[in-house]
Amino acid sequence: MHQSVGSATSTATSTLIDPTHTFEKEDFSNELFYEIFRFLGVQDLLKARQVCKNWKVLVEEPFSWKLFLPFGQAKTSSQFPRSVFGLTPTLLDQKGAIPSEKLHLELDCLTETSVFKDFSIQNGSITLLLATPNAFVTQFMILKGEPNKRHKAREANDFTKLRYAFNDVWMVTQEEHHQENYFMAIGPHYQVIEIEEQESLLPFEVYGDILIYAQSDMQVVLHDLAKQAPLATLPLSPVWFFRQDSTPCLIAQDAAKKNICIYDLDKLDAPQRILAASTNLYQLKASSQFIVGCSLEGFLIWNLETKDVADFCFEIEHPPLNEFFINGVHLILCNDENHTVKVYHLETRKMLSHFTLALPSSPQAIGSVQREVYQNLLAVKFADGSLHIYDLLLGKPVLKDPKAAFPKAFSKIQLFEDRLYGIHQDGLYRYQLS
Repeated sequence: MHQSVGSATSTATSTLIDPTHTFEKEDFSNELFYEIFRFLGVQDLLKARQVCKNWKVLVEEPFSWKLFLPFGQAKTSSQFPRSVFGLTPTLLDQKGAIPSEKLHLELDCLTETSVFKDFSIQNGSITLLLATPNAFVTQFMILKGEPNKRHKAREANDFTKLRYAFNDVWMVTQEEHHQENYFMAIGPHYQVIEIEEQESLLPFEVYGDILIYAQSDMQVVLHDLAKQAPLATLPLSPVWFFRQDSTPCLIAQDAAKKNICIYDLDKLDAPQRILAASTNLYQLKASSQFIVGCSLEGFLIWNLETKDVADFCFEIEHPPLNEFFINGVHLILCNDENHTVKVYHLETRKMLSHFTLALPSSPQAIGSVQREVYQNLLAVKFADGSLHIYDLLLGKPVLKDPKAAFPKAFSKIQLFEDRLYGIHQDGLYRYQLS
């Protein structure tokens, strides 16, 4: 990220961006706008945003914002600045609520008493889990008009009382029968995968057609659900991350040597790449450029474009940590003990923002916290269903009155592009945020 050029830049900025002046598009060329902003650091950009009443004019035209503010990804250069600087609700109704629409789903498994338990948006489609009285998995497209039913799962045990994982093809529950533990996979076909009893509480996830689960003897098993056959058993710890991109890969810590191993799914007999590490990790996240591991001593950060040796980040303050995210070149740390959020730049290791969440009045209402990150936005849902949205660059709430903006309680949320999807008591809703 480019650094500020100092006082000369500040003077030029204050002269050219007059908050009292009403700009017309023809006032300045795109090239001049680019020359102004490409030398500014984050703080200068934020100052420009705060004082310029005509910011929207400055971001309507497509030019290369990602060169100096790489926060998230956008399909086109014109979408990027609008997402970063303009993703704030402007069309509130008379009560201060954000416009929303209830998604009406023409599906035979829905009834008037259906309860939406969970959902996930992946690959341009949404998968729903319904509870009442049975568990269903139903998929339909959200980007192409009318819903398109894919399949309905068995009338099963109450999955809300089971450990489960799902994606846009498979739902996997961990069940027990006559003291025998097994996975039940539901999708294009059913299958049962037996597991050892002592592994009943170890983590498992579903990625594409692959079920990944840990064993108590420090091994990780990959099972191909589509082919109904095991793929590999690897000597890895239960700390892994599956990166889904053009070349999906499993990233995990070697159980004995503590190194980080990167496995290509097409070649599981040996790691594609090994990264040196010397401490046990208890959380691991990865992007196309960075791998970040969290240990009791602090953070280990690998830049995959430069070297195989991690940087031990003592300069990143490491309080008790509940969750962290990699978002572009930014590391977002969330702490439930003091309810703080910190944003660091992964290349400079400098803190960009630090703020404390606004909490519900009752401690019982805080409960389990769900967090969603999309570009510069952090959405935080508390146990009472209240929802707050923060600008990660500014470290400030986007909404002045969250209760008025979202009068209904949420049970689950997900940010997708510039929309917020959420489950209310009466169904699934979509909110337009820009």
